[in-house]
Amino acid sequence: MFVEAREVESNKELSVDVCIIGGGAAGITIALELEKEGRNIAVLEGGGLDVEGESQNLSHGDITGVPYFPLIAACQRRLGGNTNMWGSWCRPFDEIDFEKRDWVPYSGWPFDRKHLDPYYSRAHKRLKLRDFNYEESYLLEGKSELRVLPLKGEVKTKLWQFHKPPVRFGHDQKEELTKSSSIKIYLHSNVTEIEADETGENISRVHVASVGGHKYFVKAKVFVLATGGIQNPRILLASNKVQKQGLGNQQDLVGRFFMEHPHIHRRGLVMATDAQTYPALYNTDSQYNHQVVGGICPSEELQRREKILNASITLNPTIRYSAHAEMSEGLVDTMSGYLSDLADLPGKLYEKAKLKITGKRTPRAPRLVLDVSTRQEQTPNPDSRVLLSTEKDALGVPRANLQWKLVGLDARTATTLHRNVAKSFGAAGIGRFKLELEENYPDDLSNWDPKGSYEGIEGGWHHMGTTRMHEDPKQGVVDGECKVHGINNLYVAGSSVFPTSSFANPTLTLVALAIRLSDHLQKAVLV
Repeated sequence: MFVEAREVESNKELSVDVCIIGGGAAGITIALELEKEGRNIAVLEGGGLDVEGESQNLSHGDITGVPYFPLIAACQRRLGGNTNMWGSWCRPFDEIDFEKRDWVPYSGWPFDRKHLDPYYSRAHKRLKLRDFNYEESYLLEGKSELRVLPLKGEVKTKLWQFHKPPVRFGHDQKEELTKSSSIKIYLHSNVTEIEADETGENISRVHVASVGGHKYFVKAKVFVLATGGIQNPRILLASNKVQKQGLGNQQDLVGRFFMEHPHIHRRGLVMATDAQTYPALYNTDSQYNHQVVGGICPSEELQRREKILNASITLNPTIRYSAHAEMSEGLVDTMSGYLSDLADLPGKLYEKAKLKITGKRTPRAPRLVLDVSTRQEQTPNPDSRVLLSTEKDALGVPRANLQWKLVGLDARTATTLHRNVAKSFGAAGIGRFKLELEENYPDDLSNWDPKGSYEGIEGGWHHMGTTRMHEDPKQGVVDGECKVHGINNLYVAGSSVFPTSSFANPTLTLVALAIRLSDHLQKAVLV
């Protein structure tokens, strides 16, 4: 059932079993899982069913670290959250991503990958994916045109899988949510404060307001905060009437360890040997035509020996031409074909329309000159963080201030991977890899610029780590069950609880964790 904020009596206090703050992938997953037990559930969504300027403006904030997307665009305030703009890139984190690695500060999860596998399997169904199986023989069955490169050395192919069109949690689950007798979705209902009792050990209720000025309250047995890696810490920090540093922030950890997946595009150039070695599997267009994409990744052995992070490389046809680049034999002839692209604007418009309607693209003819795109894990860094701004939004809540910071290990990971892929391509006869990443970088990468004016580095719209999970309250905001340390009935869901970020996109893992949290609430809390 859907309810507009203005339909609730002004200043009324609603009472439910579970109050979920946020109607994105994590929040909706938890609501639907708990519905099976007949719980009385309220989901508080700050926006409506579509993007609206007034609601979206509440996400506006400051950026004082590495240049980043405008925060007003980085968090979608509407039902479904950021699944309204994701591309369905799915793969689980690797075993090594859960380990405490001595070369990765603050690494280590409270459990291993094997523990999460059953939840990954259930998350696959929620995301309309194929079976929880990432073996090449399974995902590439019947796709003879997608060949795995014969990589040499300590790099290997890893696969993502997709559902096209991507699952939009607001749209795809709308009918199920509408029919539910135990779930109520309250639209345009922004939580402005999480109110704790005088001890600070229990949450009494949350304050809810709409942009139009309507206000009410929600009381619950259990509260789940699920508004994303920027808004989760913002709400906790702003709820500071009892705990002056913000809820769960006794150790000054809320908002720290903000992680993204640094994306470095167009740094590195590959000249494939011939059409037979054209890496169609590693071209991101493969997601549309085959629902699978391959990445070239460092093996565990390479990560351990070189003490680097997890990462991946994809390869796409280039349209760039550098007068300063050393051209491999035959490169100029190949590049001339790209100049004709400028005359193909009508064809490009057709392809854009076709993609929107059918979800498929016409396969591109093999082009032997390829740009390198790197997507990688980020080092957990307490100085990379979300703070409160001095400016307040229309509801009187301090806006977010994002300080995204990278360190030397982040840069060294990219350059080490590029060197090893170049060696592998040469040894296997795949092609020539032109190294273009700058290797002289400082330990603090606040001003690191791999291409110029930050053209070559950006985020992936992935906001992680700001309410990190750790059993020790001195090292994490939530415990292994995602309960806020020191508060009996407040839990956090979503990628903000990730202690480390892998290179894999976060949605599959955050949905798996949401299912896990739902099971815990049913079995140990709501009894």
